Amino acid sequence: MARIDQWFISSKTCHACGYKAESMPLRVRLWQCADCGIYHDRDVNAALNIKRQGILKLKSEGLSVSAHQGLRKFGVSRQPEKMGSLALSGEEQS
Repeated sequence: MARIDQWFISSKTCHACGYKAESMPLRVRLWQCADCGIYHDRDVNAALNIKRQGILKLKSEGLSVSAHQGLRKFGVSRQPEKMGSLALSGEEQS
């Protein structure tokens, strides 16, 4: 487990490009990055930033980290039969 600084700016930082919004009231739940234009759900964006920060911290300590828990980046299992109904339809299952 990695400990992340409680003041790490996770929800106001674009997980795609790293742009940091100056201010964002807590009532703002959805926002668009002023730099790259991507739309964010505030909580999902924060979770992605916290995950990335944790991975970076673990790697800086010399630990090996699987960023996708054995899944490809786009979410398809390397072993689709273990995913059950989550495997993409039409994908060859070996």
